[in-house]
This record gives sequence, structure tokens and C-alpha cells, in this order.
Amino acid sequence: GEGEGEGEGEGEGEGEGEGAAPTVLGTVTYADEADDGTVLCAGTVTMEGQVSDDCPACDLSFTMAATTAEPYDCAYGVASLFDPDLPVTGVRFYGSYPTSVGDYSDVTVVTYLEPTYGVEARAIVTYSGPADSSLAASWDGTSLSLSGTIQGSDQRPGAVCDPPITGTPWVPSPAPDAPRSTLLCDGTRHDVWVVDAVRGEPLAVAIDTVAAESAFDPVLTLVSPETCTVVRADDELPCTFPPEDFACPALEVTAPATGPIQLVVENLGACPDGGLGEYAILVDDTALPVLLVDDAPTHSTATIDAILTVE
Repeated sequence: GEGEGEGEGEGEGEGEGEGAAPTVLGTVTYADEADDGTVLCAGTVTMEGQVSDDCPACDLSFTMAATTAEPYDCAYGVASLFDPDLPVTGVRFYGSYPTSVGDYSDVTVVTYLEPTYGVEARAIVTYSGPADSSLAASWDGTSLSLSGTIQGSDQRPGAVCDPPITGTPWVPSPAPDAPRSTLLCDGTRHDVWVVDAVRGEPLAVAIDTVAAESAFDPVLTLVSPETCTVVRADDELPCTFPPEDFACPALEVTAPATGPIQLVVENLGACPDGGLGEYAILVDDTALPVLLVDDAPTHSTATIDAILTVE
């Protein structure tokens, strides 16, 4: 009787252990720094997942079971395996990843829940090949390591404001003496201008290109510091020197506050040579806008160091 009982118990225990999927445990250290080195937020993400067999081409594939972050409100993003707005659902790692433009290696794909449509989306956060990411990955058969930098928190004025209000398209008069400035075509910098406004009065602003060789795709955001009201303008008016497939921003709005309104200008690319885009800023007002901040970084830089171990 004792022999039979012991035999059954040992057999069942071994079978259950062999059938259970391995667990993945991970820790991510995260540090978000401004351009001057000031630490904006530093946090730690911890996670647990279960290895899955849904990706035969992967070296590692697991679904996320639980994720926590301390503090909760850093600008983590899915590349750090935690995002309060985009819940991370899993991770896949490919040592080899062929594509139509060339073969890549050490590719990490993060899957997450897209809230608007409620579907699972994916972001490729590490890759090495014809182009390299700023975040690198390595897999030794037991542990997956991630290290490097990603885009941190949004540094533009109005980045944390409420949804934008609407404006009316505006056609400016020619202004040869309009103030000018330049922006890099890689989207990493922005300019901030200010213009005085009176609450309830119309305010019209436009951005225009000034030469074919420096044409680009500009976008304009109006920000009221007092009320955090934001108006975004994009593609309302044909540019004098049009970038391919895009137009220039030009809107008239009712000023939401009395005082300085910030005019944030960004370069979305489409430059002929990929270097600098030059623009003029036009305002339907007697007072010209004043350049407050030139070539400010659009995002901070976040450093990531992560280790995920299969147990």
C-alpha cells in the first residue's frame, strides 16, 4: 500500500513540473534626464511573465503576467516594458530577423494594448543591421539584457495640456520682414516664440517656408500658460516653397487669455537635403513675435538597463 501511494505521488508531481511553462523575471532601471543633465525622474520596473511557444522563429517569447513601477508616473514608455497608457502584454526576441531591406539581429519586439481600438500592437525597440537602434539587446540562452537610451519625456510647452481647441484656417498677407529661424530636420528640436494677446480678440499665426533648398514640413502649436489651452495647426495653407506632400500651418483663433501666448514651431521632416529647414513666422498683429527659446530639445533622454531571466 505504501509503495503504491508513493509511486503515484511522485509520478503526478514530476508530470506537473515538467508541463509548467518557465517563468521570466525582470528588472528595469530607468533614468530620465534633461538636456543639461538634470534628472527628471528615476524609477524601477519589475515584471513577471510566462514563456510561450507562439513564436517558433523567436529565441525567447513570453507573455506578461504582472508589471509594477516605482514611481508610477515616470515617462517610461513601452521600450522600458512599462507604460501606464499602453499596457505591455509581452516580449519577443529574435537573434536573426530578415527583412526586405536587409537582415537584422538582436531584435526585441514589445507587444502592448492600444487603448483606442482595444487591439494588441507592437513596437520594435532594439535592432542591429542596416540601421541600429539606440537601445541594444543580447541573449545568452537564459537571460535577455537591454541597455542604452530611448526618447524620454516631452519637453515642449503644452505637452501635458488638455486636448487642443480648434481654429479657423487663415491666409496671411506677404510679409518680407517677418522674423525667421531654422530647425533641424530630424525632429529633435523646436523653437518657442511669444506674442502678446488679448483674451477674446482674434489671433492669427502662420509658418511659411522661405526657399526651395530649405523647405520642410512645419507644424505650429499655440500654448497659453495661464489656461494650458493648446491649438495645433498643420497643413492649412500651401507653403511658398512647398515640401513634398505637405503644406504649412496657418490658423486664426480667439485668444484664450490676455498676455504672452507661446508659439511652438517644429520640423516634421521632408527636407530636400535632410539638414536644416528655414521658416518665417507671420502674425496678424502690430507686435512681432519674439524668439524666446531657440533649438530646444523636444524630448529628454532616458537611460535603460534591464535584465530578464528565464527560471
